[in-house]
Amino acid sequence: MASSAYLKVINPGEIDSGPPEIDIVAVHGLNPLGDDNHPENTWTADKKLWLRDFLPTKLPRARVMLFGYNANVAFNPVDLRVRDHAMKLLEFLHLQRDEAAHRPIIFVCHSLGGLVIKRALVIAQTTKEYSDLKNATYGIVFFGTPHRGGNLVALGKLVSWTIRHATPGKAKNQLLDALEKDGFFTDELREDFRQQLEDYHLISYFEEDNTRLMGKDIGKIVER
Repeated sequence: MASSAYLKVINPGEIDSGPPEIDIVAVHGLNPLGDDNHPENTWTADKKLWLRDFLPTKLPRARVMLFGYNANVAFNPVDLRVRDHAMKLLEFLHLQRDEAAHRPIIFVCHSLGGLVIKRALVIAQTTKEYSDLKNATYGIVFFGTPHRGGNLVALGKLVSWTIRHATPGKAKNQLLDALEKDGFFTDELREDFRQQLEDYHLISYFEEDNTRLMGKDIGKIVER
């Protein structure tokens, strides 16, 4: 995937010329195989992107957005950490909500995307420019987010190791480094975010099936 990040509106949520009532922001997770369409494919099954094809039928006044960023650890990796992605999300979202700073926000995130959201909200709490985003956040839905580290690093290491041996000379990926330092990163972020837990409605989903990648069973990425 290209290194540039973006925030794309996939449903405007405008009905009868009225403005949307809520913003829903979807953030994908680790992209181990370098899929250019990963931000959309994360939320797609049977060629249906449920955030665009199904969700608006239940919430027609919701503006739905996809945040895309380089979460690749093998092909075209860049020297960006979770904080860098979090800052870019805050920047884009602040611009998108220039005329509706108090509109409620719900974040929907998968895997590493959950850590990006948590870091963004920690930053927003202490940054005046982005405080409106923190205050407007109503809820977060976590799908398989490694709050305590989990096996996310094993997934990234497997793919990154395979690609590096196939194509020697690849630079070590800084995003993977941030996740593999003895759990320090996730421990620090968990403590930073803990003080905000009562500020939002939170839903967390975990995995029950093992993940297979490149013919190898790597177990559950995020256990209960």
